[in-house]
Formats: sequence, C-alpha cells, structure tokens
Amino acid sequence: MHFVSWLGRDLSYMSANMVDDEHALSVQIPTYLRRRHCIHPNFLAAHLSSGKQASALDHHPILQRYWQLALENKLATDDEVRDFENSGPPDDQLAPTPSGGDNPCGRISPSALRPIPQRRPGDEPNIAIIVLNFNTSEMTNQLAGYLNHRLDYGRKWVYVIDNGSDEPPLFATDKLPRNLGFTNGMYAGYRIASARDDYDAFWLLNSDVSFDYGNAVLRNLVDVLFSSDDYAQIAPQHNSTHPFMEHVDEVATVLPLLEPTATLIKRSTIERLGFWDLDMVMGYGTDHDYGYRIRRAGLRSVVTSRARIHHVQHQSMTDFDEYNNRALAQEDLVLGAKYGADWRRVLDEI
Repeated sequence: MHFVSWLGRDLSYMSANMVDDEHALSVQIPTYLRRRHCIHPNFLAAHLSSGKQASALDHHPILQRYWQLALENKLATDDEVRDFENSGPPDDQLAPTPSGGDNPCGRISPSALRPIPQRRPGDEPNIAIIVLNFNTSEMTNQLAGYLNHRLDYGRKWVYVIDNGSDEPPLFATDKLPRNLGFTNGMYAGYRIASARDDYDAFWLLNSDVSFDYGNAVLRNLVDVLFSSDDYAQIAPQHNSTHPFMEHVDEVATVLPLLEPTATLIKRSTIERLGFWDLDMVMGYGTDHDYGYRIRRAGLRSVVTSRARIHHVQHQSMTDFDEYNNRALAQEDLVLGAKYGADWRRVLDEI
C-alpha cells in the first residue's frame, strides 16, 4: 500500500477503524464502492526498505504480466503487448501505455483501443461475436477471455451483453437496464454491434458453452458459411435437444433448423428475413420459426463436421422445469397465432 492514489472524494472512507489496513483499502472499500483497481504499467517503484531486493530486481517479467492484465481487460492491444514482449528487458526505455499516459485506467471506448481496419478485397469476413450473459459471470468471464485471446480468428469483435444480472461480469462490454429475456437480449446485442461496425455475420453465443475441441471453430464456421450464397446460417456440432445437431458426417449438412446456442448468421440473412421473432421472448420456438423462414426464402441452415463445441445448458435458470413449462407455452401460443394450431405440421412442409 506504499504507492496508492485515491480520488479525493473517496478519502473519507479511509478514516474507518481498520484492523487490516491493506485488506480494507484493497478489497473491502473498493468492493463497497463497486470500483476496480488500476495499475499504471508505465510506472515502476521500489520500497526503499527493500533496497537490496530492488537493486537486483528484473522488473521486465512483472511489467509483462501487467501488460497481459491490460490486454485481458481491453486496456491494451495485441500489437502493443507484442511490441513490449519483443523489446526484451528495457534499460531506461519507458514502456508505452494504451492511452499515451493520459488515461492509464482506460476510460475510453474499446473501439478507440482496437479499431477494426477497413475491409479490402480478399479480407476475411468481419464477425461480431455476441455473448449474452445472465447471472453466469464466472463462466462468461472465462469465455470472453478465451474468445478474445485464444480463438483462432483475426477479424472478430467480442460483445459481452449483460442482460440485467445481479452481478455483471467483469468483461461486460454493454449492460442492458433489465432482463429482456433471451431473444430480445440477443437482439439488443445485434443492434449494438450493428451500430458500431460493418459486420458480415453475427455469432450468437450462449454464455454456457465451452471450446473443448480446438481453437479453429469460428474459422471453420466462416469458411463453410461463406462458401455458398445459399447458406443462411451455420452452427457447430454440439449436444442438443435436437439429436441431429450432435453429429454430422458432411462439411455442410443441411438441416431444417438450428438450435440457437452458437449460431453464426450472415448479415445478408438478417437484412433479408429479419431477426428471430421477438414475441418468443424466452427463446423456445425461434429455431422452428427461423428455420422455416430460411427454407421459404430458398436458403439453407447447415451444421458442419469441421467444428464442435460443448453446451453446459441451463446455467442461467434457477428453476429449469418452471422455465421450460412457461417457454413451451409461449412457443405454442406465438407459433399457433402465426401458423395455426397445427403449426408443427406447417413448419415441416418445406
């Protein structure tokens, strides 16, 4: 606690009777104020009472870890971290900061830190990854870290949309004022992403998915989806209430519908057909309805044998049976109003 800066308006909280001052100042008070810590990677200090240790300290690995933390929290770019790592242990050279020293805590928009370059002929498609979170913060933080730093794809941007959680995840890029439900929460994420850049497709991800079968899932999905103008949407293989999604043999297996767990949808599909039916707030029925609309338009939904993920399932539900019953009733009500009481037969016609 020897080199800590506080805002003047918060100093009154330091007057409390503290038994453990370090724990109070670094954990209890920031937690109460709902504030996060910030480390300035352009400033290195040594406590004078530890002079012998400091004189022999190789501080480059420490700064390297700080840069990694800055990267994980979107306060630095991949190129900045790579430049630092390639520089080797510095002598008197100052390490760069994401904001040039003017804003070390990163109070700037993510797009200002990592602008997506203009597309040129031959560029890979620009993909918006939309993760919808509701009370699964720990899983969502892990997923966002993976998507940002380990998933093998260059032109992507990860949007973590918090859907009115009690405790939003650290990696949340946008917070909705209340729980809009699954379908409208995803739609809000789509609208947010569409307003910020020109994307070629939108990958709508549940927060409770894991990537246990390699890092090339998105790259393979993109390659197959954009290999044909007839392909409207694509999904990886995964465990599902629809058994036909769990295993396919072909690179592009045409299916009547896709479970909305990890669906990559072309922008052109949404512009032509619209988004999922927002009346099915809880998500059930969007697979049947959207698959039918795609088939009516002469397009196709595909699952590829080149990609697989795992869906943990039901992690944001406190009472699955109650949710399931309500969602099934809503599905029947909405689709019955659109297609008639025998909507299942109608949706299987094409």
